[in-house]
Amino acid sequence: MPRVQKISKARRKAVETCFREFGQDAIMKVIEKAAASQFLNGQNERNWSADFDWIFNSKRFNQILEGKYDNKINPNPSLNNYAANRYPTYSRPYGNNGYPVKGHTDFGYGLENP
Repeated sequence: MPRVQKISKARRKAVETCFREFGQDAIMKVIEKAAASQFLNGQNERNWSADFDWIFNSKRFNQILEGKYDNKINPNPSLNNYAANRYPTYSRPYGNNGYPVKGHTDFGYGLENP
């Protein structure tokens, strides 16, 4: 995230608004969550990163607080890769001769071999 160089009147007002709506603990929590969020720190399809003004927008502040931008990790590591999700690979049920492989139960439906 870009480092804040100056707190303008508009920025001070935005922080004060969030302070009144959510409280000091929420402000600290949002700052921690934003710092930990891969998406908000540029690890996204556009290499975009959030800045101070974006974070302290009241609507977005609440979304960060509620966890919308928390890192999402799938327990199955192969599903964390976009390409793996978009282009799944299936095991081949047929041998080079075109006949089914003995003991193979996956016939194109993505099921695993026993």
